[in-house]
Amino acid sequence: MTASIREPQRAAGRHFAAVVLAFAVVASAAAQSSEQKADPGAFAPPDAIAMVGVTDLDELVDGFKKTSGYKLMSDPALNELGGEFAFLHRFTQEFAKRLSKALGTESEKLKNPFGGACAFAMLPPGGDSKGPGVVATFGVKDAALMKEYYDKVVANFKNIAEKHESIEFGSHAIDHFTARNRKDREKKSDGDDADLDPNSPDLSSETGVAAIMDKIFGELFTADALPESLAMCLAGDRFVVALSPDEVKNVLRRSRGGESLKDNDEYKSLSRHFESPGPVRLYLSFPRLFDMLKAGDSDGHKEMMNIVGGKCLRALIGHAEYGKGRVESRMEMMVLTAGERSGLMKILTPKNRPFGIPKTISADTSFFLSAALNPPDVVDEIERMVRAGDPDAADQMRESLESVEVGEGEKISIRKDIIANLREPLTFGIGFTKPVTPKSGRFGVSIGHSNKQALERVIEKIKGMTGLIDHDVQGTVVYDMPAPLSLSLCVASDAVIFGTTATVEAALESSAGAGLADDATFKKTMELMPKEGWMLFYVDGRRLFEAIAELAKERQSLMQQMMMGKIEVAIAYGMMASMGEDATPEALRKMAENQNSGAFALTTTADGLRLTGINIAPESR
Repeated sequence: MTASIREPQRAAGRHFAAVVLAFAVVASAAAQSSEQKADPGAFAPPDAIAMVGVTDLDELVDGFKKTSGYKLMSDPALNELGGEFAFLHRFTQEFAKRLSKALGTESEKLKNPFGGACAFAMLPPGGDSKGPGVVATFGVKDAALMKEYYDKVVANFKNIAEKHESIEFGSHAIDHFTARNRKDREKKSDGDDADLDPNSPDLSSETGVAAIMDKIFGELFTADALPESLAMCLAGDRFVVALSPDEVKNVLRRSRGGESLKDNDEYKSLSRHFESPGPVRLYLSFPRLFDMLKAGDSDGHKEMMNIVGGKCLRALIGHAEYGKGRVESRMEMMVLTAGERSGLMKILTPKNRPFGIPKTISADTSFFLSAALNPPDVVDEIERMVRAGDPDAADQMRESLESVEVGEGEKISIRKDIIANLREPLTFGIGFTKPVTPKSGRFGVSIGHSNKQALERVIEKIKGMTGLIDHDVQGTVVYDMPAPLSLSLCVASDAVIFGTTATVEAALESSAGAGLADDATFKKTMELMPKEGWMLFYVDGRRLFEAIAELAKERQSLMQQMMMGKIEVAIAYGMMASMGEDATPEALRKMAENQNSGAFALTTTADGLRLTGINIAPESR
C-alpha cells in the first residue's frame, strides 16, 4: 500500500492509544460479579466503522481468571524463563506501578470501578480530519470510587495538557483537553519506532527489558501520549472518552434512546450465526473501512479492492468467551459476503471437506495444519488478480510458469507438469519423537496429487541438477537430498510427501502405528470443533513444552550438533532457543502444566467465511 493509504491507519493507531490512555488511568484487572448486561452496540453510532464491545466486563474478567493463561501470567515461574515470557510478567507489574502512581495509591490497593457493558468504537472521519474518530464507553459499578479516580485523572491531564475547558451538556460536564500540534512530536516518534520493536532490544537481558519499559511507559503517562483533542465525561453509570466533545455528546444522546449499531442488520445477525454468544462482541463494516481508505488514496484503494475482493465484503461479526467448562476460550467470527466472490475472498472460500487426519501424521505431532486449497485454482485466481492491476506482470508470471530449464536442454512447465497435477489437501506437521533427544525433531509437508507418473518424471528430470539420491521404501522411490540435510521427497499413491527423512520413511511404513487421529487429546479437542471445513490448525502446547523441557537438558549438545547442519537438530535447537537462554528444564516443565491444546478452523458458508477457534482447559485433556 502507498504511504497515503497508510496514514489513516497510523491515525487510527494513535487515536486508539489515546483512548487506551484515558481508560488505563482509571482501570485495573480486579473485578466482582455483576448482574448488569447490555448490548454494547447500543453505545456505538449506526455508522460506526468498527466496534469491540463487552456485554458484562465482570463476566469477562471472571472467565479469564479461570484460564491457564491467567494462571501462567500470575505464576512467579514465568520470571525464571527470561526473554519474552519474563517481559510479559514485568510489563504487567510495571504497568500496575505506573497506574497506581498516577492515581495516588499503591498497586495492591487498585480497585476496578467498572462493570456492565463497555464499547470501543471507530467512527468515520469527521470534518477536515483524515483519520477516524474514536469513542469508548464504560459501564460504572462503583460510582464513588469512579468519581475519586476521575477527579485525579482530570487533575493529571490539566497538568500535561495545554488547555482545559469544562463544557456543560444537560446535567453533565464534559472535560475537554487540547495539546500542542502533533506534527513535531510525530517527527520525533517516527524516528524512534524501531525502539518499540520487541525484536530490537535484547529482552533476555535486564538492561534490554528496562530500556523498552522506559520507552513505553515514559511516553504513555506524558503529554506526548495525548492527542491534540481529548474529551471525557463521567455521566452517572457511564464513563465516556472520545477525541471530541461532540462524540461524547452523541453517546449521551443515544443513552436516552435513538438509533445505534445494535439496530444494524448485519450486527444483529450475530445471534443468528452463533449460538449463545460470549461477552465479547466484534463488528467491522468493510464498505465504511474501504471508503475511509479511498479518501486517502483512490489508486491504492482500487488495487486493494482487487486483491481482497472488496466488492463482495460486507462485514465482520464475532464473539469470544473464556472459562466455560471444558472450553477455556472460544472465538467465533463470520466474514459476511454478498454477490460473486473474487480475489482473496475467492481463494479463502473453497469447498469444505470433512476434517480427516492422515495416518501419516504421527501421534507425537505438536503442530498440525491441513488446508483444502486446490493449487491450480489458487494460481489461476492469483494471475487474474495480478492481471487486473498489471497485465505485463501477469504475462511475466505466466511465462515464468510455462518453461523452466532444468539442465542439458531439458525443460519443464511448472504449471502443466507440476501444479496441474496437484490437489488438496495440503498438510503440515511438526513434533518430536520420544524419547526426546537432539535428533527427535520431525516435520513433514504433503499435498495430494492426481498423476503419480507425471510428477515422478519431473523429479527424474531435476534429479541430477539437485543431487537427489533415490532409494526404495515399501515399493516407493524416496529421493534424499544431499547430506547433511536429512531431507527427503517421495510421490506416494495419493500425495507428495516432503520432510525429514525419518518422517517420509515412517509415512510409507505399513507399521507406522497409531497417528494423531487416534490421540485422546486431539479427539477431545475436535469434539468441540466443526465437523468439516477447508482449513484446520491444531496445536498441543503441553506436548510441545514437555519436549522443550527435555531438550533444555541437552543445551550444550544441541549447540554443538547445530554445526553439522542436520534439519532435525535445527528444529530442536530453534524450539528450545525460543524460550530464552535462562529457561531451565524445571521451569519449562512447570510451564507445561498450564499449557493446553487448541484448534482453529475455517469453513465456507453461503453467507461467507466462518472462523472458529478454541482452547480446551488443561484438566480436560
